[in-house]
Amino acid sequence: MDLYKLLDYDCLSRIWRAPPRWHSAIAANAAIFAFLWDSLFSGNLDIRRVMRRFGEHRRYLGRNCATARFAYLNHYYAMRALYNYGWLLNAPLEEIRKEMAQMEIRGLGHAAKAVDMGGGILAFSAHVGCFFNLLFAEPVTRLCKVKQISVLSPGTSARRKQCMEAQLRRAAADLTWELVDIEKKSGGMKLLHTLRNKGVVACALDYAFPFTKNSVVKFLGRGVEFPIGAVVMGRRLGITFLPCFSYVEAGRTVLEFQAPFSFTHTDAPDRDITEMAVRINNIIETKIRAIPEQWSFWLRLVSQARTPDGRSDPECFEEG
Repeated sequence: MDLYKLLDYDCLSRIWRAPPRWHSAIAANAAIFAFLWDSLFSGNLDIRRVMRRFGEHRRYLGRNCATARFAYLNHYYAMRALYNYGWLLNAPLEEIRKEMAQMEIRGLGHAAKAVDMGGGILAFSAHVGCFFNLLFAEPVTRLCKVKQISVLSPGTSARRKQCMEAQLRRAAADLTWELVDIEKKSGGMKLLHTLRNKGVVACALDYAFPFTKNSVVKFLGRGVEFPIGAVVMGRRLGITFLPCFSYVEAGRTVLEFQAPFSFTHTDAPDRDITEMAVRINNIIETKIRAIPEQWSFWLRLVSQARTPDGRSDPECFEEG
């Protein structure tokens, strides 16, 4: 079951308003049940079983990635991110601002530099923690000289989309926010329009959807599909790439920006695009290797593994 669908029920909205000081305890208890359920009844969701089969991941992360502790912590951080998301959707803005003021922001100067570079910005992340935290931080939104921000959010329900856009508008009324579903044909045009107008597109690039333009890139020891469309668009428009992450450290939410960069154009566009995809992939991989328990897409990564020529690798899929 996609637990994020629980956020779509109005009758449950009060549940998500629990303040962040309770999120850790709630996530810890929920993770116990989720971990036991997957271990005992859902073999295809048992992360330990997956990790034991793939030596590439163990070489990258160490033998601990195939332990019960790793599997439990992965459930814990996923539950914590879920509650963080639900809280941002439903909590009063005053509470959100108060909590955001206590979060540690690292590399804010990198975000300022990206803005000063003067073009469109692709702020990319991975599925660690709750990405939306970065969009509510007032020191971050104050930097925006552009007024248009598009957030790539495929498959988001209409209710969640409306709630999040309303919350973001209340948090930064001088900016134009839109959650874009790239699965729809109009989604790509909206992103292109935002970048052409020197706006910001925020997205996670650690997972390739079936409906996006993808290319195979080595990631955590295996060839996997990478959403190449954003990179192709970026080269054509001369945009700035800004790595950013939201994660938990010592029980506290950290917002991190890394150094921005742009294309080095040559007379070989295909090579430029491949090199940029590898560079972005390496940045995301480095962050995941630093906090592997907090990455939510381990099981999906396995299903996307590919051979060097781009074909599905049958060794990557769970046996029945």
